[in-house]
Formats: sequence, structure tokens, C-alpha cells
Amino acid sequence: MRQLNIIAPTIKTGGGKELLLYLVEYVQKEYPEVQVTLFANNAICNEIQTSNIKIIQVNRIVDVIKLHGKPLSNALYFGNLPPYRKTKNSAVFFHNRYLLLSFKEVCSLPNNNIINKFKDIIRQIYIKLFIKNVSFVACQNKTVQKQFITKYGYKNVKVMPFFRVCPKPRSQMEKNFDFCYISIAHPHKNHLNLLKALELLALDGLALSIALTIEKNRSDLIEKIEKINEIGNVKIENFGVVSKHEVCKIYKKSRCLIFPSTSESFGLPLVEASLLGLDIIASDLPFTFEVIEPTDTFDPGSFEDIAETIRKYLKNSKSASQKKSTSKVNNNIEKLIESVMR
Repeated sequence: MRQLNIIAPTIKTGGGKELLLYLVEYVQKEYPEVQVTLFANNAICNEIQTSNIKIIQVNRIVDVIKLHGKPLSNALYFGNLPPYRKTKNSAVFFHNRYLLLSFKEVCSLPNNNIINKFKDIIRQIYIKLFIKNVSFVACQNKTVQKQFITKYGYKNVKVMPFFRVCPKPRSQMEKNFDFCYISIAHPHKNHLNLLKALELLALDGLALSIALTIEKNRSDLIEKIEKINEIGNVKIENFGVVSKHEVCKIYKKSRCLIFPSTSESFGLPLVEASLLGLDIIASDLPFTFEVIEPTDTFDPGSFEDIAETIRKYLKNSKSASQKKSTSKVNNNIEKLIESVMR
């Protein structure tokens, strides 16, 4: 019987969690004959309903360390870090942009405490020491592939993007929002510049609506949202952290995805939105053009440029000449799984 071990005890939130849940769901459905073992933390295990996957909870840091020392074959290390013992038919799925930064860049990151900065540096050193213990590294785009090879000197890096798409609506849904931005508020997601742009537009009297998914405990950003809503004209509705089902509902109720992120290992919302037919205005950066052809772009470092691009989009949104966004990537989930189980 073929086997697959998924090593993911450090995956808890965000895009990594979404990809892990999709991977588990896909394996359950498409590989019922494969003996699958998932090593994950309690939070992930509680969200998985399965009858044909063995789940082993790994919560303590000492158990995570021990797990990475086990000689597991046919293993997919989902948390960016390789094992510290050689493993057969194994891969690291790499999706953390912070682990590609220089030590100087890590230390200068805003809104990141010194403990997290220290952890990122230790993780980088660990990857450098042990990355040759796996058969290959899988990542989501060519930019990350090149950066990984340059930083870690490991050349067997394969571009294997995979993603779960939202089902298309059976009928046309009412568009409650002009824009949406699906993302939790990591520093590189650039919510502050987006909110500055929205505040500028509100003061200029431009009416628009936008849906956000910022964590409820981000009081700094929540206060900014409340201030903008008090000005009037711009209506911001923050849904907080939501399920995949709710994410899909927000997409379907929106006309356009705005994506001001400054760095991405993939940019999942770009693909999700384009496949649902949304217009997309996004950062004028390489990661955008690797996965989609956007409707329009802006300089993410300039809230004035973000505001101007929003204004331009709203002016031209009903024009037949408005450029439509299109996806450029294919789903490689089966290829990734088969590469580990060969």
C-alpha cells in the first residue's frame, strides 16, 4: 500500500492553513487507497473530519523537534522546515516569504517583535543546514524558486502551485461591495496604506464600499476603519477572520478585488478572484503578473497612487473597454502528491 506522511504541526492560520485543509480534503477524496498520516496541532485536527486518514496531534515544541528527527519516507514537510535526518521520497513545501529575507531585513521588519525576528533567523540557519535531507523543495511561483536557490544554495526547487477554488454561483448574485480585500493583517499585507487611501477618498467625497477580513484584535486598524466610516462616503465592513465558505460569499458579493500586498509567496486571493470573474486591481509587483493578468495596478508604497487607481476603476468600471482579469496558473496538487509518493 502506498503511503503519504504530511508533517504540519506548525501550521495554524492564514494561507498555510487554507492550503493544508485543502490538501487533506483532496487526499481523502482522490486517494482513498493511500495510507495517509497527518501530523498536526490541536487547532488543525479539530477542523478535520476524516475516516481514512490517521491523525497524530503534535502540540509541544519538544514533540515537533522529535518529529523532524524521525526517518519518515514519502513525507511532505508542510511547515517550510526540513527534517534534520535524511528522508527518502520527501519534500518541503515552502511558503513563508520571511524566510527569504536577509538577516538585516528580518531585523528591520516593522510590527514584528524581537522574539519572532530571532525565531526567523534561527529557522533560516536551520534550513541552510538541513535542506539537503529532502528530495526536493516545492514552492508556488518562479520568484520564490529563484530567491530560495539564491539564499540557500539548493537547486532542486520545483514550482508546484496548488489552490482550492470557490464554486461559481449558479445565478448572478447581488454585488454588495465595490471592492474586497481577503487577508489577515500581516505587515506585508499593507492594510495601513489601503486605509490611508480610503480615508483620502472619503475626505474627497467619493462613495464606495469595501469588505475586509482583518482580525478583530487589531485595534489600531479597527480604530482607523471606524474613523473612516464616521467621515462618510466610504463604507468599510470588516468581517474578521472567516471560513473558506464565507470568503467565497464575500468574493461573489464583490465587483473587484483590491490587493495592495508588498510581497507574496503566491497570492492565493488573486487566483481565487480571477477564476470567479472579479476585476482585480493589485500591486505593480512581479508576484501579481506571475499568477494573473490584472485589470489595473498601483504602487503599493503610495497610498495616493492606490487612491487614484481606485478612483480610476470606479470611473471606468461600467465601460465595455474595462480590462478583465485572467488567471495564468494551473492547479498542481496531484503532481505534488505523486512526486512525494513515487
